[in-house]
Amino acid sequence: ATILLGDWGRAARLVDIQTGRERAEMLGHEGKVTGCKLRTEMHTALTSSEDFTLKVWDIRRGIYKSFEAQDEVLDCCFIPNGTRLLGVCKDGKIG
Repeated sequence: ATILLGDWGRAARLVDIQTGRERAEMLGHEGKVTGCKLRTEMHTALTSSEDFTLKVWDIRRGIYKSFEAQDEVLDCCFIPNGTRLLGVCKDGKIG
């Protein structure tokens, strides 16, 4: 089993729960990572940051697609069907 951890720096890390070993480091944000979610069945992760972005990560390939917001993104989530995502911004907007 794997868990995704934000480190309050500019990275998120995939960690094996049983061994504690880091399996991957996701670098790409310019500000603190404020939220992270993992969809293991889709090999996808989602991170939010103070840098006004959400990033959707392809875990297997180590690449991401970035989405810009109008303010710091405080947290993020996948919509249950997996085809959409949400970010909550510091200015109170959800998008």
